[in-house]
Amino acid sequence: MHINCALRQVESQPRITAPELKERNPVLLAEVSVKTIYRRLKNDLKFSHRIARKKPIVTLKQRQNGVAFCKKYLLWDKDKWKRVLWSDDECNWKQRRQSLSPP
Repeated sequence: MHINCALRQVESQPRITAPELKERNPVLLAEVSVKTIYRRLKNDLKFSHRIARKKPIVTLKQRQNGVAFCKKYLLWDKDKWKRVLWSDDECNWKQRRQSLSPP
């Protein structure tokens, strides 16, 4: 298997599969099994054969809700923001819980 040819095709089309790679190069990969193509892509070129997750489409309603949310809190002053309980403060809650728990 010519690694450079496979590398160029995989980089230009990241979603290409090993069987498709074999079909598109019948002369070059005639004597090579699909399993060998998988193995060479994984071991030699460090490509895995995972399927990329598709991102959900954001609807118009979701975009409008996001803009409305941003506009609602855009003009808040520092005092209002100080009263917000941030989700990244979880470590503080764990420490408090441990210190208040009975021995």
